[in-house]
Amino acid sequence: SYDKFHANSENIYRLGTKQEETNKIRNSAITSPPMGPDIVTRVPEVKDQVRLRPYKGASIQYKNENFTDNQVVFAGESFFNIFSFDLLIGRKKEVLNEPNSVVLSKEMSKKMFGNKNPLGKTLVIHNKFKVTVTGIAENVTQNSHIKYDAVVSFATLTQIPDFYTGWDGNYSFYTYLLVEEGIPASEAKPKIADLFNRKLNNKIKESGWNYEPILEPLKDIYLRSDLLYDFVRSGSIKNVYIFSGVAFFILLIATINFMNISTALSLKRMKEVAIRKVTGATKNTIIRQFLGESLLMSLLALIGALILMEIFLPYFNELFNRDLTIYQQSNRAVLLVVPIFIILIGILAGSYPAFYISRFKPVNIMANSLPGKISGLKIQNILVLIQFIISIGLIISSLVIYAQLNYMHEKDLGFDKENLVAIRLDNEQCVEKSDIVKKELVKHSRVKHASVASGFPVGGLTRNGYMPEGKDQPVTIHALYVDSDYLETLDIDLVKGRNFKPSGYADSNKVLINRKLAHSLNWNNPIGKTITRNSVEYEVIGVVENFHFESFHKPIGPVLFTLKPRKTYILAKISGNEFPQTIQYIENQWKTITGQNVMNYQVINKLYERIYKEESNFGQIVLFFTFLAIFLACLGLFGLTAISTTQRTKEIGIRKVLGANFISLNMMLLKQYTKWIMIANLIAWPVAYMLMKNWLQNYAYKINLGLHYFIIATLLTLVISVITISYLAIRTARSNPVDSLRDE
Repeated sequence: SYDKFHANSENIYRLGTKQEETNKIRNSAITSPPMGPDIVTRVPEVKDQVRLRPYKGASIQYKNENFTDNQVVFAGESFFNIFSFDLLIGRKKEVLNEPNSVVLSKEMSKKMFGNKNPLGKTLVIHNKFKVTVTGIAENVTQNSHIKYDAVVSFATLTQIPDFYTGWDGNYSFYTYLLVEEGIPASEAKPKIADLFNRKLNNKIKESGWNYEPILEPLKDIYLRSDLLYDFVRSGSIKNVYIFSGVAFFILLIATINFMNISTALSLKRMKEVAIRKVTGATKNTIIRQFLGESLLMSLLALIGALILMEIFLPYFNELFNRDLTIYQQSNRAVLLVVPIFIILIGILAGSYPAFYISRFKPVNIMANSLPGKISGLKIQNILVLIQFIISIGLIISSLVIYAQLNYMHEKDLGFDKENLVAIRLDNEQCVEKSDIVKKELVKHSRVKHASVASGFPVGGLTRNGYMPEGKDQPVTIHALYVDSDYLETLDIDLVKGRNFKPSGYADSNKVLINRKLAHSLNWNNPIGKTITRNSVEYEVIGVVENFHFESFHKPIGPVLFTLKPRKTYILAKISGNEFPQTIQYIENQWKTITGQNVMNYQVINKLYERIYKEESNFGQIVLFFTFLAIFLACLGLFGLTAISTTQRTKEIGIRKVLGANFISLNMMLLKQYTKWIMIANLIAWPVAYMLMKNWLQNYAYKINLGLHYFIIATLLTLVISVITISYLAIRTARSNPVDSLRDE
């Protein structure tokens, strides 16, 4: 249901770019500022456009009060016209027209001003932008991929000095296009591609680069988008399919269990059925009775499930940062289908025992002349086989997923993320005072090192085009603008050459590169090689060890370090256990030196944890389903064993009279079912291998899919099965054989 509430949802597309750069293809969500307006002007099929620039974790100040960690979005004047976000105060066509305008969400307005009217109040966004409140918007619904606490007019950004407005740069914006109603995007795309050629590709074709437009439907962004540099914390349609499939199989296991256990219990009701038939009950009457009982059980299960959902859904929402409710409007179709689904499940679950029991003749039941081995048992064996195939597959999947998550947690990142703080330099005053702040921070005994830089790993790095020595075409390289203390602050190893000198001036035209860049350029001895950008030649003076600056989904890319000033963050390495006290010291120094500027900072290891929170949640859900599947499979095995012991009551009684003990009875039952468990393993292994191999392809750095995961799953299922069957064997061994032979 994501983004379907927008009235124009069928006609809104997000513009992306397919970038072909020296035999590499990158599909990206970011665009340059002029793309949207030029497309509206030159492509008649496109009715309107809006550009967004999100800022996560931004501060909003009002007088002496400061509100941190807010979602701020810079948006064009058409924002409230294209999207169906309700305005409570203000006019859609006016609230974002002027520079330095801001629309607050209802929740943000109440947090800052209570019940007072905030219109006309002056706020400071991000320590940088003075804005005036021009409107109040309704809070954003959970099923929107665009979320905000405040929306600032896009014209505010264009007032920044040196704001670049060319097609070939400043790729940090998200452009949404509103296509004329009834016109498919396929009609507009060729014209947009032609505009790309005229405005961009004709200028850069000599470099071997080429850009093509991507039109992504609004409703596909949250679940189906795989574009790079997306600001959306999106879901995954693959995970939806996986969990839907697992839920179906769990339900299938539960249905099979109900059939098996109902059959086992119905065997004890044979005489009841015989008496009812003798007194006039027909076969159809017996069938209706058993199906009615099954439907009643399904209805009671539904009531129980709804109660459990009411109890556990808040915990689920808190754990996975969701806001799901059972009775929301988007669930109407599901709520209508559920009763039909429950009826079908009830009929399916009760059909086998109903038709199975009703077919026997009363005379055979009363004379205890039922077949020793009922043919239906073969079907039940197959059903238990299916249960264990599903359970074993889930066990293998859980082991592999947790091994991969543990691998990502334990793997050396190439830098030390622990107790590393990144303080953002939001305005010119902060930038000017950054070196003073850095000097004051390192005076504290708990601050081991500090550095001023343009970025940090997992925080996003700039990509520029460079011309390396010996190449006839430029290559794209990730760039970090640093000082001489950067490597020491992040504990990045220098493997060749030297670091930058502390003075900096002597090394202004020097660079460091990582091993990946040296390898990709086939430089066995990179020291002394040159890399050129904008006609300026830089000499390589050192090589650093590779480090992960993106997620494990992506391979480590080429990185270049330069002393060119681009001050965006102060990085501080804190030692010892007094982390909160040291942060307080840093905040005090920050306020003393920079004045009233709010210190916006991030703790790198927590940022790293947030990146992999979705994978961690995925692993927890799979683990829960695995335990549930194992429990239900054991329940199914218990039911099938109960059927077997019920049908073989007299045989077991005779065996006990002849001297059979618990061990021999247990071996008899284990022999009967162990073969089905082994067959289940043989089927589950290749299926689980293919599924997990496909899942691991999402990661550039991953574990080896070894045999031990499969062996552990097999041993685990065997142990659980032995315990389950042994329990029944013990209970049977303790029974009095006279009771089972009395009827004879």
